[in-house]
Amino acid sequence: MTVLFVDDEHWNLEPLFDRLKNTINVVTATTCHEALSLFDQQKFDCVVSDLALPDGETYSEPLKWGGYGFGMDLLQRIRRKDNKVLLILYTVANNDEIKEAAQASNIRCYSKLLWNSVSEITNLLNGIDQT
Repeated sequence: MTVLFVDDEHWNLEPLFDRLKNTINVVTATTCHEALSLFDQQKFDCVVSDLALPDGETYSEPLKWGGYGFGMDLLQRIRRKDNKVLLILYTVANNDEIKEAAQASNIRCYSKLLWNSVSEITNLLNGIDQT
Protein backbone atom coordinates (compact mmCIF):
# COMPACT_ATOMS: atom_id res chain seq x y z
CA MET A 1 0.00 0.00 0.00
CA THR A 2 1.21 3.51 -0.84
CA VAL A 3 0.05 6.60 1.03
CA LEU A 4 0.72 10.25 0.24
CA PHE A 5 0.95 12.52 3.30
CA VAL A 6 0.72 16.26 2.67
CA ASP A 7 1.66 18.84 5.28
CA ASP A 8 3.91 21.88 5.13
CA GLU A 9 5.04 21.22 8.72
CA HIS A 10 7.43 18.25 8.70
CA TRP A 11 7.06 17.76 12.46
CA ASN A 12 3.38 16.93 11.87
CA LEU A 13 4.34 14.07 9.57
CA GLU A 14 7.01 12.45 11.71
CA PRO A 15 4.82 10.61 14.30
CA LEU A 16 2.64 9.02 11.62
CA PHE A 17 5.57 8.28 9.34
CA ASP A 18 7.50 6.62 12.17
CA ARG A 19 4.54 4.45 13.09
CA LEU A 20 3.66 3.38 9.54
CA LYS A 21 6.98 3.29 7.66
CA ASN A 22 7.49 -0.45 8.24
CA THR A 23 4.04 -1.45 7.04
CA ILE A 24 3.29 0.88 4.10
CA ASN A 25 5.10 2.89 1.48
CA VAL A 26 4.98 6.49 2.69
CA VAL A 27 5.47 9.43 0.30
CA THR A 28 5.41 13.00 1.60
CA ALA A 29 4.72 16.39 0.04
CA THR A 30 4.71 19.87 1.56
CA THR A 31 2.56 21.77 -0.97
CA CYS A 32 -0.58 21.21 -3.05
CA HIS A 33 1.40 21.53 -6.27
CA GLU A 34 3.97 18.95 -5.16
CA ALA A 35 1.20 16.57 -4.05
CA LEU A 36 -0.70 16.90 -7.34
CA SER A 37 2.48 16.27 -9.30
CA LEU A 38 3.23 13.14 -7.25
CA PHE A 39 -0.38 11.95 -7.60
CA ASP A 40 -0.16 12.27 -11.38
CA GLN A 41 3.10 10.28 -11.44
CA GLN A 42 2.29 7.48 -9.02
CA LYS A 43 -0.62 5.31 -7.83
CA PHE A 44 -1.71 5.98 -4.25
CA ASP A 45 -4.16 4.00 -2.14
CA CYS A 46 -4.72 6.93 0.21
CA VAL A 47 -3.97 10.66 0.47
CA VAL A 48 -3.82 12.29 3.90
CA SER A 49 -3.67 16.10 3.95
CA ASP A 50 -3.67 18.95 6.40
CA LEU A 51 -6.30 21.59 5.71
CA ALA A 52 -3.86 24.50 6.01
CA LEU A 53 -1.34 24.33 3.17
CA PRO A 54 0.72 27.19 1.72
CA ASP A 55 -0.62 27.00 -1.83
CA GLY A 56 -3.79 26.23 -3.74
CA GLU A 57 -6.39 27.98 -5.82
CA THR A 58 -10.03 27.28 -5.02
CA TYR A 59 -10.20 28.68 -1.49
CA SER A 60 -8.57 32.03 -2.15
CA GLU A 61 -10.77 33.68 0.48
CA PRO A 62 -10.40 32.78 4.16
CA LEU A 63 -12.87 30.23 5.44
CA LYS A 64 -15.23 31.24 8.24
CA TRP A 65 -12.90 29.77 10.88
CA GLY A 66 -10.16 32.18 9.79
CA GLY A 67 -7.74 29.99 7.85
CA TYR A 68 -7.25 28.89 4.28
CA GLY A 69 -8.54 25.55 3.03
CA PHE A 70 -6.01 24.63 0.37
CA GLY A 71 -5.84 21.05 1.68
CA MET A 72 -9.55 20.73 0.90
CA ASP A 73 -8.87 22.11 -2.57
CA LEU A 74 -6.13 19.52 -3.04
CA LEU A 75 -8.29 16.59 -1.97
CA GLN A 76 -11.24 17.74 -4.09
CA ARG A 77 -8.94 17.91 -7.13
CA ILE A 78 -7.66 14.42 -6.38
CA ARG A 79 -11.24 13.17 -5.94
CA ARG A 80 -12.05 14.42 -9.46
CA LYS A 81 -9.07 12.43 -10.79
CA ASP A 82 -9.79 9.25 -8.80
CA ASN A 83 -13.13 8.50 -7.18
CA LYS A 84 -11.88 5.40 -5.34
CA VAL A 85 -8.79 6.59 -3.46
CA LEU A 86 -9.27 7.08 0.29
CA LEU A 87 -8.94 10.78 1.16
CA ILE A 88 -8.36 11.97 4.71
CA LEU A 89 -8.35 15.62 5.77
CA TYR A 90 -7.13 16.65 9.20
CA THR A 91 -7.37 20.02 10.84
CA VAL A 92 -7.36 21.67 14.25
CA ALA A 93 -10.53 23.53 13.24
CA ASN A 94 -13.73 21.97 14.52
CA ASN A 95 -15.99 23.58 11.96
CA ASP A 96 -19.21 22.38 10.35
CA GLU A 97 -18.40 24.19 7.06
CA ILE A 98 -15.24 22.15 6.67
CA LYS A 99 -16.90 18.86 7.64
CA GLU A 100 -19.78 19.43 5.21
CA ALA A 101 -17.43 20.27 2.34
CA ALA A 102 -15.39 17.16 3.10
CA GLN A 103 -18.44 14.91 3.24
CA ALA A 104 -19.76 16.31 -0.04
CA SER A 105 -16.52 15.17 -1.73
CA ASN A 106 -16.36 11.79 0.05
CA ILE A 107 -13.42 12.90 2.18
CA ARG A 108 -12.98 11.71 5.76
CA CYS A 109 -12.37 14.65 8.08
CA TYR A 110 -10.66 14.68 11.46
CA SER A 111 -10.96 17.84 13.51
CA LYS A 112 -7.78 17.43 15.46
CA LEU A 113 -4.07 17.37 14.94
CA LEU A 114 -2.59 14.52 12.94
CA TRP A 115 -0.55 13.07 15.76
CA ASN A 116 -3.75 12.76 17.81
CA SER A 117 -5.36 10.87 14.90
CA VAL A 118 -2.59 8.31 14.36
CA SER A 119 -4.59 5.36 15.75
CA GLU A 120 -7.72 6.21 13.75
CA ILE A 121 -5.79 6.75 10.53
CA THR A 122 -3.78 3.57 11.10
CA ASN A 123 -7.06 1.62 11.48
CA LEU A 124 -8.40 3.13 8.23
CA LEU A 125 -5.21 2.22 6.39
CA ASN A 126 -5.21 -1.31 7.80
CA GLY A 127 -8.79 -1.69 6.52
CA ILE A 128 -7.67 -0.74 3.00
CA ASP A 129 -4.78 -3.17 3.16
CA GLN A 130 -7.13 -6.05 4.00
CA THR A 131 -9.51 -5.44 1.09
